[in-house]
Amino acid sequence: MNPEILTIKQARDIMRPLLETGTICPCCSQSVKLYRRPLSSAMALGILLLFNETQKLPLQNEAWIHLESFFKEQDCDQSIRGDCPKLRFWGLLQPKEGEKTDGNPNNGYYKLTDAGKLFAQDKLKVSSHVRIYNNTFYGFPTDSKEIGIQEALKNKFNYSEIIQPCHH
Repeated sequence: MNPEILTIKQARDIMRPLLETGTICPCCSQSVKLYRRPLSSAMALGILLLFNETQKLPLQNEAWIHLESFFKEQDCDQSIRGDCPKLRFWGLLQPKEGEKTDGNPNNGYYKLTDAGKLFAQDKLKVSSHVRIYNNTFYGFPTDSKEIGIQEALKNKFNYSEIIQPCHH
């Protein structure tokens, strides 16, 4: 097929069955893949640091935090700074609406959802993985298991040394 005359529907029909293993887009020649993303120990540490921080704030439900700045102040590794925004795919973080002055739809501000707070307190389990394509959530893999915060931390971090008691 000549890529210059493919319709969008035809291109999607070609690519859809190949998304799990990865393929090259017949329209733009970019690599395309549906990723199975785990909830990593870096993400788990990040949510605990955010939870601890929001417990210090007077209006915890309106605690919008600029993640990049916050994690830089905490001297966090790049893996935490880069991975934590992905917690939105699990419903644990909510991005703040409103774009930056440069038109980027992501202004960098997030807050913990109620589910995020419960997860941080080890009162909620979530799927160990999500499916992501083109930075869009495509559900949970059918074979992923439910994990709590301590399982997500693995043996890399000690939950009881990180979590601070609630003050509300």
